[in-house]
Amino acid sequence: GGGGEPPVAKSTSPPPAADAPSEAPEGVTLTEMVRALKRKLIDVEGQRQDVARRAEQLESQLAMEKREHQRTTVKLSRLLAKRSASDAAPAHEAELQSLRRAVANLRQQLEQRDSLGERPPAKRPSDTDQH
Repeated sequence: GGGGEPPVAKSTSPPPAADAPSEAPEGVTLTEMVRALKRKLIDVEGQRQDVARRAEQLESQLAMEKREHQRTTVKLSRLLAKRSASDAAPAHEAELQSLRRAVANLRQQLEQRDSLGERPPAKRPSDTDQH
């Protein structure tokens, strides 16, 4: 059997005040509430579309700025490459000369060490064969 709950009746008349949702003012019909909710939904959807359009605009603007940044980076890289190519010859020569001097100094030190009998720590034959 049925308990103490009354059967659910479908009616457009507002329920007793005790059961009414707190947001709905007294005397507002279900139809009026549905219409208000539809208007609100349409407003919110319009706002959502505005935000989506704005996001698309910003994304395309960002993509354009990225392309410009890449072009600028490429141009700067080329300029730097040209500059370093023109500066490279003297710089490389100076570096080579200092390396040659360092190698000569090391050879001299090794020869002195060898002539004095101070041999470096014993090397495996594979280490000396690689030159």
